[in-house]
Amino acid sequence: KFVGYDTLQTETEILRYRKVQRKNKTFYQLVLKETPFYPEGGGQVGDVGKLTQGDKTIKIIDTQKENDLIIHFAKEIPGDLSGKWLAEVDKRHRRETMAHHSATHLLHAALRKVLGEHVGQKGSFVGPEYLRFDFSHSTKVSEEELQKIENIVNEKIAEAIPLTELRDVPLEEAKKMGALAFFGEKYGEKVRVISFGRDFSTELCGGTHVPNTIFIRLFKITSERAIAGGVRRIEAKAATSALKYLNEKENELTEIAKLVQATKKPSQKVKKILEENKKLQETIEKLQNKQLQAIKSEMLRELSQNQSISYAKVLEGLDKNALHKLAFELRKQAQNSIILLISKNEGKVLMYLFFSEDIKPEGELNAAKLLRELAKIVKGGGGGQPFLASAGGKDASKIPELIQEFHKKIKEINAGTRASKEN
Repeated sequence: KFVGYDTLQTETEILRYRKVQRKNKTFYQLVLKETPFYPEGGGQVGDVGKLTQGDKTIKIIDTQKENDLIIHFAKEIPGDLSGKWLAEVDKRHRRETMAHHSATHLLHAALRKVLGEHVGQKGSFVGPEYLRFDFSHSTKVSEEELQKIENIVNEKIAEAIPLTELRDVPLEEAKKMGALAFFGEKYGEKVRVISFGRDFSTELCGGTHVPNTIFIRLFKITSERAIAGGVRRIEAKAATSALKYLNEKENELTEIAKLVQATKKPSQKVKKILEENKKLQETIEKLQNKQLQAIKSEMLRELSQNQSISYAKVLEGLDKNALHKLAFELRKQAQNSIILLISKNEGKVLMYLFFSEDIKPEGELNAAKLLRELAKIVKGGGGGQPFLASAGGKDASKIPELIQEFHKKIKEINAGTRASKEN
């Protein structure tokens, strides 16, 4: 028998128990004669708490329902389970969970008020730290709409609306009252009706709720997104977790204000810094382009004087984007060359191996295959296409060995290709 709507503790007896092993974990499941522990259902998590008898304590870590029995989960139990036990629900866990569940009802009503009567619940999660509410709606909820929804919920909290709870109401009578059914709930002939203002929120619900909306204290939407076609999800916080969330955001804002040295209107200072940063970035890109063009000209000159098909060049401080751009431009302008570009950047190695456009990959002459082998020397890896590949490495001290091996492999492949053609 569930007595948890009216009390958080009761004297009871343990009627049954069993030992369960799942995924190398052992725990116990208990059935009580009477219980104040609410079992997981309708999106609401199960209660936690304890059973005590003298100096013996059984910690209840979850409560669920199975075959119409309320099952209490424990990691350990004493040898003797007989006699009377005091069952106590964790007050904070229940209080915070109730606040989130009641906030879910207010949210549902506010969504219908702002977005339209088509909104219906498609799923939910209610716990002590946050709530998740899935609902039918075809378009993104705008920031303005979200603010309206949040404001309505907080207004209803501030109005201190008392809970109206009707138990054992015939289902048809509840429907005539305009009660909305929550997704995932199974309803019998007799139902429980929860109202926070009959003209605002009336739901069929088996969950636990605050006695008055004022106990929700605060409601804050933290995210809104699509999860399926025509279904969206709102996540929000209430009560203590909402206050904690806002305090964290305030601390972040204070820290930002200190960093940008603007205690008043730090957002304007941040905007100014971002604009200045954009201009600086554009200047840097122009300078980098000039640097790349100078490097490219020097390399083309060296390539024209190079007596070997293989050519390697070590560059300092070029990032991946700059190296990528240089590789693509050189590939178009170089002739009869297999080029290895190496950049040392903050202790790491970046590499591009590519063929000039007049060299066609074939057999062992494959840039991706070659670079995968070479990258092992500098403790790295990579890949790409047969004519162009990129890789990274961790050991810059091995670059001379890498270059030596590169020239050696190209020489061997080239010699092998010539011998094959002669045969």
